[in-house]
Amino acid sequence: MAFRRERVVPVVLAGAVPLAALVALAFGHSALLAAAGAALVIVYWLLQVWFERIGMKGSIARMAAAAIGGVALRYIVVVAALVAIALADRAHFLAAAASFLLVFTLYYVIKFALNVR
Repeated sequence: MAFRRERVVPVVLAGAVPLAALVALAFGHSALLAAAGAALVIVYWLLQVWFERIGMKGSIARMAAAAIGGVALRYIVVVAALVAIALADRAHFLAAAASFLLVFTLYYVIKFALNVR
């Protein structure tokens, strides 16, 4: 079986969600919120892939609109979800925010190291 770089990102992100929950449990934080924070990176990645596909079809104006709209929507979704988590459970918000930040950093390291989407 050939190595496919495109499959690395979703596999690593899917594995990072339960790993974030286990690390949060080890430190005495909420595993559910840590998994939710890590899962936000999967949502971010899915929105990015979706808007890239929209931008590839059509004119330059459509590409620019998809790029700008995609960036805005991805950040709005992530910030809104983190704010909702903070309002719902302020005591364990750090677990969600830290797991999001760590998995998001891992996502970009893999993305740039392997030159994939």
